[in-house]
Amino acid sequence: MWAVGCILGEMLLGKPLFPGSSTMNQLEKVVEVTGMPTTEAVSHMRSPFAKTMLESIASTNARKVDLRTLIPSASPEAYKLLDACLNFDPQLRCSAEQALAHP
Repeated sequence: MWAVGCILGEMLLGKPLFPGSSTMNQLEKVVEVTGMPTTEAVSHMRSPFAKTMLESIASTNARKVDLRTLIPSASPEAYKLLDACLNFDPQLRCSAEQALAHP
């Protein structure tokens, strides 16, 4: 569902939502938009590699960006779906069924 959110964001924006020059750079760009994930969200990822990568940028004081400022032309429904798909915590991210049922 994360990938669906990235694709939706790119379709709405008309360009990559998280353009990165490397894995770390792309992760930094993601965090600039989504904000730093909570410790609980990182543990739900069940990936020691993801945890290590996120810890290496943990000094970033990134706060979640309002997607309406990034993609001002999208509908309110599109923002809600985009926000639900781009949740760092996989347990809180929307399911495929929820996304398909979204207006």
